[in-house]
Amino acid sequence: MIQSIMSGNIGNQDEVLQYFVSEIMSRMGSVAFGSFLAVVLTVIATPVTYGLIKRALKNEPAGLELALDSLKTTFVPYILYYIGMIVLGFAVSIAVVISSVILGLIFSLLKVFGMILLGIYVIGLVAAAVYYGTRILLWFPAMLLDNKGIMDGLKQSFTVSKGSFKPLFGITLLVGLAIAVGSGILSFLGGIPLIGPLVTSVVPTVGLFVLMVFYMMFYLDKTQPAAPPQDV
Repeated sequence: MIQSIMSGNIGNQDEVLQYFVSEIMSRMGSVAFGSFLAVVLTVIATPVTYGLIKRALKNEPAGLELALDSLKTTFVPYILYYIGMIVLGFAVSIAVVISSVILGLIFSLLKVFGMILLGIYVIGLVAAAVYYGTRILLWFPAMLLDNKGIMDGLKQSFTVSKGSFKPLFGITLLVGLAIAVGSGILSFLGGIPLIGPLVTSVVPTVGLFVLMVFYMMFYLDKTQPAAPPQDV
């Protein structure tokens, strides 16, 4: 069909339109399926990985043959944590939208001064999102390592991360930048049907694994009592 179009023998417009629609739908379907498969694998792989990391950090066997056992113990807490993140994000979003609308109306009445205040407000929102987003990075490690519930895990994350914003944010930022660069390099493979999304998910998956290990080790370091000094 492509050769016919380029040579000018394109037939009627309905055939051309039908061809392009079928091509677009076929490619979209392949990409959507590949993306869905990648998401499913991530949802399964993430709790499994967390479970194996937990075993390794506690000096327990952590081979891949124990992946199913890890999934059994971490899948439900992970889903609860995931739901908690969604609910928290939704609640914060509603609060931000309502406050933004109210303040936006007020700022619009202040003209130039209102524009300055609006800029300060936006900067404040970004700063708050970064700060509190960093403070909850230990939410799931708290649930997993100390068998905390959703709310207790969230509170524990704030407690343990107190005074540790810089290392948590710094490592997360560095790994995030590495993921962005790596994903950008492999982005040209994303259009390959089926395998494209899986290939491009390699870099984010590796980066996520590094962050998982870091968060778990950081949490244990902050919560485990220091070992008593040994007599020489």
